[in-house]
Amino acid sequence: MKYAIDSNILITASNNTYPLDVFPSFWEKISSLLMSGDIIIIDKVYDEVIQGTDHLSNWLKNEKINKGPTGTVNVNTSLAFVSDISQGLVKSNFYSGQQTLDVFFRGADPYLIAFCKANGCVCVTEETINNMQPNQRKGFSRIKIPDIAAKVGVTCINTIEMLRRLKTLI
Repeated sequence: MKYAIDSNILITASNNTYPLDVFPSFWEKISSLLMSGDIIIIDKVYDEVIQGTDHLSNWLKNEKINKGPTGTVNVNTSLAFVSDISQGLVKSNFYSGQQTLDVFFRGADPYLIAFCKANGCVCVTEETINNMQPNQRKGFSRIKIPDIAAKVGVTCINTIEMLRRLKTLI
């Protein structure tokens, strides 16, 4: 099984749970898993992370990894499916409107979901599904990866679960 990671996996780890200067073994393991192809960072997620000027963006720029391409026919077909699902949720007032949809499609999230769908990958994110009912007049203001992934048949897990499934000790 391959695991495609959301930018928040790296950002949360770097800023909160596994700072680069305190947990170098975590980052060495992530680097190894990226290089082996067990975990994948798609090109759009990579681009989001390297926009910064912090230790994380510098670390990622220096890593010699292959990025998962999102411009393939399979990904584009899945992206259309993700788009249809997202638009349906906006129309049903699950989300708060067209602006919410526009923000979602400016980022890497829909491409990550589509990549996972097209390539049979598990999506790794720290986002959680919106379990509660939205306000029927406003809806949720932010589309979350697990909400859409569940609708298109993509499994989402967090960092710890990914490491467990990969039988990775740090």
